[in-house]
Amino acid sequence: MISRFNLKKPLVIALGVLVAAIAIFLVFFSIPSNYKNNVSVRTTRITGNHGNENPSRNLTRIGVFSDLMIGFDYQVENLPTLVNTINNANLDIIVFNGGLLYNNYELTNEQRATMVELLSSIRVPFGKFAVASSDDTSVSDSILFDSGFEMLENQSRPINLNGNQLTITGLLNQNFNDVLSSLNPDMINLAFIHDPTNNQQLLAYNTNVIVSAKTFGGQYNIPLFGSIYEDLREFPFYRGISHIDNQIVIANNGIGINRGSMRFLAPSTLDVIVIE
Repeated sequence: MISRFNLKKPLVIALGVLVAAIAIFLVFFSIPSNYKNNVSVRTTRITGNHGNENPSRNLTRIGVFSDLMIGFDYQVENLPTLVNTINNANLDIIVFNGGLLYNNYELTNEQRATMVELLSSIRVPFGKFAVASSDDTSVSDSILFDSGFEMLENQSRPINLNGNQLTITGLLNQNFNDVLSSLNPDMINLAFIHDPTNNQQLLAYNTNVIVSAKTFGGQYNIPLFGSIYEDLREFPFYRGISHIDNQIVIANNGIGINRGSMRFLAPSTLDVIVIE
């Protein structure tokens, strides 16, 4: 005669295996593949240069997003989630840090019109700026221009906002010495560059915050190991937020992807820099 204990043991083991299988599926497949419907907001706070003359001042909020990679896995119809996240973040300025289309993806006229309509609906009162990646073309530039973004190509824009004197500097991956050498150390200097290859070099200039993209925050990360993609791990500061002395380096996770179909421990992210 088979005891109840002997019958229950296989059932408990089977149930445990089933629960583990469901958990593995959710963690590694279902949740990571849902990145297109969720945009995380990550906040970095820095101290302004306004002094203490206005303790009741408003905060200055600058948003950054990058790497839509439209046409690979992320599509035009996914943009409303991003736009709503940006508009709900109460931003003063928005910066797009490169990577609009995947591999020169050819948009239909309808897709282009929808992109321009959605990107134009981003509401910020003090400026929409964009920085090109090495893969962005005149097609990407024209979409951003028609959407109200000003392209910055090794150029700076001084801004006086809420008592803070700051500059927004957009960098290409070469010939940026002149614009960076001219930065005023008494201002809050925010530098945006798509390719993080030269991040270490940028630290030598009067940059308070450096924001890069391209690495997707590692896209798919294993705890205690990092990205499963070796080429992404080779970039300096390829994920997260790094504090080096008095400077901050932010690796924006981007919104879309350019390989596979999932993200893990690297959610699609809108970075918000708050100047207090």
